[in-house]
Formats: sequence, structure tokens, C-alpha cells
Amino acid sequence: MCQPKSTVFHVGGGTLDPKSSFKTYLNFRNNLYMLFKNLHKIDLLIVIPVRLVLDGVAALTFIINKNGIAHFYSIIKLIFHFIVTYINSYQKKEN
Repeated sequence: MCQPKSTVFHVGGGTLDPKSSFKTYLNFRNNLYMLFKNLHKIDLLIVIPVRLVLDGVAALTFIINKNGIAHFYSIIKLIFHFIVTYINSYQKKEN
């Protein structure tokens, strides 16, 4: 159902500045955890390493930007945090 006269009061992540390095951290973190939660163990062995490499490449592209160093550190911090958490959680994952 569509209501063309409706008004949108909230679009996107309204509480965080779009340029926030914390928002970058949360976006990358949420994507990794969504993959971890929804993929089977065997698929994780392929998808997660590829995703971490691509996230590392994305982090490197932030260095090119004048104000991107905080985003770079956010992604690198996330990668290390996820690896530690991932190893512990992977062993407990049932499927």
C-alpha cells in the first residue's frame, strides 16, 4: 500500500552524523555480524575472510580522504575486534 501524501520524519541514521567514524564502525560491524548470524558455518569459512579483506581495502581508501584517518582506524579496530569475537563464537555456532 502506498500513501503519496505521507511525510517522512526520519531518514537513515538520524542520530549520528553521516561523517562520523563511529557510524562507519557500526555499519561495517553490523554487516559482519549479519553475515555471521545468517550464514552456515561452512559458508562463513569462505565469506568472512573475503569480507575482511574487502573491509581492509575500504579502510585503505579512507586514507586517501583528507579527513578519513578516523574512519580507517574505526575499520581496522573493528576487524581485530571481530576476529577475536568470531573465533570464540564460531566454535559455539551450531550449524
